[in-house]
Amino acid sequence: SRRASRRFRQRAMESVFEPGHAGQSKSLIGEIHLARSEPVSLLQLILQADAAEASIEELGERGIVEFRDLNVGKTAFQRTYAQKLRYLDEQARVVQYIHERIAAEKDALDEEYGGFPVGEEIFPRAVADVSVQATDAVEGEQDGGRRGPLSKLAVAGMSDDELSLHLEETEQDLRTAHSSALALARKLTAAKEHAEVLRVVRSFVDGTGRYSAAAAAGASLAAAVAAAESGKAPEEQSLLGGNAGEETDEDDVGAAGPDPEAAWRLSAPSEQTTSFGYVSGVVDSAKRHAFERVLFRATRGNVFVHIDDQGGLGNDDGDDRCVFVAVFASERVRAKLGRIADSFGASRYETGRSLGDRMQLLDDAQSRIHDLERTHAETRSALLRLLHRVSCEVQALEWRVERRKAVFHALNCCNADITRGCLVAEVWCPDIFRVEVHTALRAATKRAGSNVPAIVHVLSTNHTPPTYFVQSKYTAPFQGIVDAYGTPRYREFNPTVFSIVTFPFLFAVMFGDVGHGFMMTMFAAFLVLRERRWERGGAPSQLESAFEARYLLLAMGVFSMFTGLIYNETFAVPIDIFGTKWHYPPGNHSIGAKESGEAYWFGVDPGWALAENKLSFLNSLKMKMSIILGIVHMLLGIACKLSNLVYFRNARDILCEVIPEFFILMSLFGYLVFLIVLKWSTDFTGKVAPSLMDTLIKMFMSPGTVKAEEQLYAGQGAIQVVLILLLVVCVPWLLLPKPFLIKRAHERGFSELEKSNIEESNVKAGEDDDGHGGEFQFGEIMIHQVVHTIEYVLGTVSNTASYLRLWALSLAHAELSEVFWERVLILCASVSHGSAGFVFMVVGFAVWFGLTVGVLMGMESLSASLHALRLHWVEYQNKFYAGDGYAFQPLQLAREPVL
Repeated sequence: SRRASRRFRQRAMESVFEPGHAGQSKSLIGEIHLARSEPVSLLQLILQADAAEASIEELGERGIVEFRDLNVGKTAFQRTYAQKLRYLDEQARVVQYIHERIAAEKDALDEEYGGFPVGEEIFPRAVADVSVQATDAVEGEQDGGRRGPLSKLAVAGMSDDELSLHLEETEQDLRTAHSSALALARKLTAAKEHAEVLRVVRSFVDGTGRYSAAAAAGASLAAAVAAAESGKAPEEQSLLGGNAGEETDEDDVGAAGPDPEAAWRLSAPSEQTTSFGYVSGVVDSAKRHAFERVLFRATRGNVFVHIDDQGGLGNDDGDDRCVFVAVFASERVRAKLGRIADSFGASRYETGRSLGDRMQLLDDAQSRIHDLERTHAETRSALLRLLHRVSCEVQALEWRVERRKAVFHALNCCNADITRGCLVAEVWCPDIFRVEVHTALRAATKRAGSNVPAIVHVLSTNHTPPTYFVQSKYTAPFQGIVDAYGTPRYREFNPTVFSIVTFPFLFAVMFGDVGHGFMMTMFAAFLVLRERRWERGGAPSQLESAFEARYLLLAMGVFSMFTGLIYNETFAVPIDIFGTKWHYPPGNHSIGAKESGEAYWFGVDPGWALAENKLSFLNSLKMKMSIILGIVHMLLGIACKLSNLVYFRNARDILCEVIPEFFILMSLFGYLVFLIVLKWSTDFTGKVAPSLMDTLIKMFMSPGTVKAEEQLYAGQGAIQVVLILLLVVCVPWLLLPKPFLIKRAHERGFSELEKSNIEESNVKAGEDDDGHGGEFQFGEIMIHQVVHTIEYVLGTVSNTASYLRLWALSLAHAELSEVFWERVLILCASVSHGSAGFVFMVVGFAVWFGLTVGVLMGMESLSASLHALRLHWVEYQNKFYAGDGYAFQPLQLAREPVL
């Protein structure tokens, strides 16, 4: 029967987990064991060197073992496979460069090809059988000089050398295409700037505005008129005195870019005509004002600067640029203008000596622009084709490189036995995966063609094992709440077992409303229905966090509807489901109600909604309910502590801590809960019900004395004296015995901190626990126990008071709901009838719905969640939870690239 049970367990585990991902549930619940972490063993694996990589890959694909580093004292450069990892790091750098280039051209690729391609389906696992196909894919089928993208099958079968060669060629092609496109873009920009400068200079110098320009540049009006009336046509003489018909040596405008020396040389004034000269070029638009001010101050106002920003010029960074023409009258200013222009990053261009030269240069520039635009478009198209091909295979390439890096990082954790040609590894493995480890190693040996099987030993160790829980989709978010506080210690009682119910329930106590709970439930149900699609393709970024907690939200919504039924509130409106048991006099619906002698079947009677003392009644009800829930929750924590101590067989802490802690809590607040229930069940018709707060205070102020009119049961004074004495005895009981018992055990030769003591172990997660502590310090143990006693006694009072937040937030939620309903929706509905009333109703409903979603469903739900989280972390878990473990982190290798 044991063998049959083992086979059944194995089949159940196979039905729970997705292939290759340990602990990730396939079904909603599956077979889960949340009370305590799974037993984890330390295994020693002796792997043959030729089958070591295959063994690591097989284990990593299943995600069932965590490797221990056996080379902690070695640096990264001293490890066996350091050279191989550097080799793979270089491949990872190339893949990262490919990602950067694809991201930089994402918009162009989307426009050209309509987005990124989707890879093929899952490729076969037997990658060793496709090495020939992979080699052919690497060499590529040449079709017009272009190679098709590699498939995932081909990438999987490539050797490391083939992959490195392919990445090197891809990087070289990308860098060449990218640099060519950048160079052509720079040449095209320079040609456009040159053409625009020529147009501006032609308009400014050779156009109708030459008289005013020359005068503004500092020349006298008479000289300007004389130059204009000299009788020469614009082709024969320019404003700056260039002679017509002079030939100039023109460089290639686009290829060489701006030629500052030629610009200064060609713009030099002719000594035979006039002393005016000019400099033209392009400067950033953001610098134009500073450029003008510096020129004005440097030349003391002897330079006229014309700026034209209508050309729509821009540089490679997307900054706007504008054309400038600086006219000067003195040759001494020339060098100074050059230095200033260079300091501002301006580009200067030659413009010729005459109008004919400028026309010829403009024609050449336009022809050059046409050629460059065609060449640049072809180069960009080739670059996009290359990026599109690479984008089809980059995910597979990244998957392959990261997979190989993970394998060699794991191999670096092993000890290499050179004499026997094997590797020795130590791994943590949950016992439920022991059989699968043997299966994986046999498959790896067969795949590598080795004749020597791997050897597995189970080691006994003093190391603290990692914590591993089998999780399902439903329990995972609740376990995440607990892990956010601290990972459970190995085999410690897991708070998630009860938090699955208590967390959504305490949230619902503060958020109880049928309408609001229904809205939350529908939202969570929508996320659950989209589960399969969003698990494959990813949830929207705005809903990613909510999607991960979809089952938590579903439970919170359902519990909120339940507590809303108890409160009888649906958007703050009571629903008379079973018929109220209170009857008001005719014409009066707020006071003077008579009870029918029957109890409302479930929840709060809707008749209280109209009563004048409604708020007082609900205050009393919710406050007492909060105290009862708080005491039960804390008792549950003490019960969990008892479970831990029983499991670890720690009788000393059961006797010295659990029992006195239980009596301290019960003698004070447990008695208060008893009084609350007793008062609820007592008929005080014709009597004045005693105040429980006064009863509790007088219990300590005048023990043993209870007035007749305040007595709730017979013998109340004597029982209260017994409870006080029990409380007084339990405080020293909690403080003194444990330290002296530890000292006595030490004196008898035992460790002062037992290995099985879950509360006193100072062994950190993952460190050696050899059962021998340091020097025995009785004073430290005594101080620790004093702190624990004070913290518990005072915490009993403060923690109980902390649960009153359930009452406060529930009341606030109900009052806000009522205000939004009555002061917004009902107020707008009460407006006059007709079209105006309809408009007011629509507007009022929109405002009410917005406030409900934004304030109540958004802010209030977040507030209630944080308060429920605090009650679990502080008031509940501090009674027993250590939370100093470390999680099981297996080596996980994806079977396929994630697209």
